[in-house]
Amino acid sequence: MTIKLSITAIDKARNEQRRYLKYLRLGESFIVVLKKISENPAQTSSHEPEVACFIKNENEEIILLDRTDKGIFLNAQKIEKAKINDGDQALLPHAINLSFGVYPLTGKDIFKSTKSSKEPLIIEYVEPEKEQKKEIDYSNPVGHEIDGYYFEDVLSYGSMGIVYKGVQKSLNRKVAIKTVSPKNLKNNILIKRFMNMASMAWRLNHPYIVQIYDTGISREFQMHYVVMEYIEGETLREVLNRQKKLPVETACKVISHLASALSFAHRQNIIHRDVNPSNIIITKNDYIKLIGLALSKVIDPNEERMDLTMKGQAMGTMGYIAPEQAKSAAEVDFRADIYSMGVIFYECLCGRSPYDPNDLKDPVKYAKALRQKPGQTPSKVNPLVPKALDDIVMKCLDPNPEKRYQKADLVLDDVKTYTESLSLSAAQKRIRAMFPKTPNSRVFDFHVLFEPMEEIGGDFYDYIPLEDEKWGIVIGDVTGHGVEAAVVMGMVKSVIKIMAKNLDSAAEVLEYANKEISPDMDTTTFTTVAYGILDSKNKTLRFARAGHHPLILYNPNRDPSLITFAPKGTILGVPWSLNVEEIEISLQPGDMMLQYTDGITEIKSKKGEEFGIERLCEVIEQQGDISPKQMAEAIQKSVEQFSKDTSDMDDITLLIVKLKNEA
Repeated sequence: MTIKLSITAIDKARNEQRRYLKYLRLGESFIVVLKKISENPAQTSSHEPEVACFIKNENEEIILLDRTDKGIFLNAQKIEKAKINDGDQALLPHAINLSFGVYPLTGKDIFKSTKSSKEPLIIEYVEPEKEQKKEIDYSNPVGHEIDGYYFEDVLSYGSMGIVYKGVQKSLNRKVAIKTVSPKNLKNNILIKRFMNMASMAWRLNHPYIVQIYDTGISREFQMHYVVMEYIEGETLREVLNRQKKLPVETACKVISHLASALSFAHRQNIIHRDVNPSNIIITKNDYIKLIGLALSKVIDPNEERMDLTMKGQAMGTMGYIAPEQAKSAAEVDFRADIYSMGVIFYECLCGRSPYDPNDLKDPVKYAKALRQKPGQTPSKVNPLVPKALDDIVMKCLDPNPEKRYQKADLVLDDVKTYTESLSLSAAQKRIRAMFPKTPNSRVFDFHVLFEPMEEIGGDFYDYIPLEDEKWGIVIGDVTGHGVEAAVVMGMVKSVIKIMAKNLDSAAEVLEYANKEISPDMDTTTFTTVAYGILDSKNKTLRFARAGHHPLILYNPNRDPSLITFAPKGTILGVPWSLNVEEIEISLQPGDMMLQYTDGITEIKSKKGEEFGIERLCEVIEQQGDISPKQMAEAIQKSVEQFSKDTSDMDDITLLIVKLKNEA
């Protein structure tokens, strides 16, 4: 029997299809030959054709036999010999696809045949020239993607390494990527110090400190890297080189931002140790960002100590280090950063260093100059500097750490005192009128402990009656004290109270509050706030926080008896949209919810230890099933005993709500 064979050859490389017809009588056959041709028609091919397969009418069946050394696939199965059926697909070498149509002929058609049916079927193909594999220059990451970060360009070169501008592909956001330079790859101490930056990232979430996102190692590029926030702006060093000195108001603003950043870092037990104008970036929005954390030191008795600095080893930038740091960077405390801040404040106001330029060139003369205060106060160098600022600068620059400011936030307070202009007495009357009376409820038992450090503190709280037997509960803490804190406190409370009556979402209330108040906030003042909606009917609490402490839920009849809730959310007052997470907690009779300010958890003992949230939780769990008032008294007693004989005090606010057992 004669079989008509239709063959469609598909060349994917050239995007072509060619159809061939063969009439095979019983026992007849032909071969399929692949012939390589040149992409340029003017050139002749020197390649020998290669036999791909043998096709035969065998016992009225079309049989395919492989004749290649590379193999043939029929319907995705590798074969040596197989029967071809109508619709079958064969894959030959060089990506040639054959599609078969098999048609047995009957009647007078069985005699059809052509001479060409027995001749070889020659299929031409073009094989694209193989691209030469590009050699990767592993000495330069620019133009390459490493662990999801694309390196665009070099931003700057430093003694430790190179900073690149990059893009985090997953979020499509700009980042700065700091790397250890190749010359330092064998310096294990430097690499440990470099990677230590990233381990501190969880501690340093502050608007004026560069945010560290990630860390990693690329073995191909032999590179350690830290990914951080990309900041558009210029360093304070660049600004001072161009302008020499800053206007007094601008200098105060820069130092206020810096003091706020250092105060936060110090509260996290981190000493910067390299505070200088090159490590301060002035952003396009006139905020600062403190960078250069590689030389930072962590002081925490509860953590494993990593000694990367030998005793007697000086460290930091010449002209900005404290006298004790010049002797031994390993033994300095937070006051070394305050000295460096004083040098920067002097330079911003006066346009020059407090030291003689010749002394800075000679290590011996420089060490001698550090033993005494600068000879001239800022106002003597620059008559436009008010004498009130002389005292602040010169106190920072006292060679004796004991006579310096003991905390960075004290510097911030004094600078703010200079810049304040509102009436203190008016603010005092206003703040006292703001604190609400404790509400009466058949479902909840409320109690508050409020102990302001001064007549005007930074803590606040509020109870907001809502519809449908709901209560809005607010607690917050404004940075600093005094008039400005009182004004901000009133502004935040007012906005939250208005929005609480219009929005049925704790997160939306805080997000809207930030949108409303941030344009009017002083750039050194921020507010942590927690807001919850208590639902008497459904026995639930919907809770969100903007940078405030976690909520503690305690009930001796629960298992576990104490739970902390810490939904995500940053502080109020930032000049960008706030994203706050909201959670809903189902309440049981006897549940006690506690919110507090840092006057409790951050108060220190005579030994310098913080009270801390863990100690607070221990005190709570020891009390059993008691009233909110009794719980507040127990916590207050523990705090007072812990901080006995210490002057390190702050506002204390403790707000407790309990779902009554009979509710």
